[in-house]
Amino acid sequence: MPTPIDATKSALRAQVIAARDAVDEGERARKSRAICDRLKAHAEEVAAGRKGLTVTAFRAMGSEVDVSGFVRWALEAGWRAAYPCMLKRSEATALDVPGLPVMRFRYVTAAQLDDEVDAFFKHPMKSYASADPLLAESPLCEPEAVDLAVVPMVAFDDRRFRLGYGGGCYDRFLPRLDSTAHIAGVAFEEQRVDCVPTDEHDVQLPRIFTA
Repeated sequence: MPTPIDATKSALRAQVIAARDAVDEGERARKSRAICDRLKAHAEEVAAGRKGLTVTAFRAMGSEVDVSGFVRWALEAGWRAAYPCMLKRSEATALDVPGLPVMRFRYVTAAQLDDEVDAFFKHPMKSYASADPLLAESPLCEPEAVDLAVVPMVAFDDRRFRLGYGGGCYDRFLPRLDSTAHIAGVAFEEQRVDCVPTDEHDVQLPRIFTA
């Protein structure tokens, strides 16, 4: 059953997405590049000269921050990159909540990022079966392997609480990361609000990069 806080979150979600959509496309691209630069600087600190680290990112939907430039840089720098993959609810395990979306991360290569190559991450809202041929070239990325998680959001506040799209996927994913993993939310300043309404399961982010 929806609760009053669910209704508040839903109204805030619609309000902030409208504000984000209203930002000029060119300005969003400029801001995205600035955020990618901040991610690169942070990733260099995380890596401290090490190779083969793993970053999770996401494919921008609509007017979201575009972090593809950062992902390409990470791959060129010797990192591994993984994107979220939504699975059919029949694929749920004990780690999932019955009736809620099932999200896992899968590795992608630089070749798969090419616009000419179809891949699961180009359809962020589509749910796949684990045995789908589109997933065959993208091995599963276990949460414990993640060194840096880049997290999308709809809204955020000065306490670093985020408002997502309502599925709770990241609220379930982030606590499964190793204690040494770094987490960075990304958003435009237009997505900042006075206070994100929170439930006990909502995760406070250690850092949020904005522009």
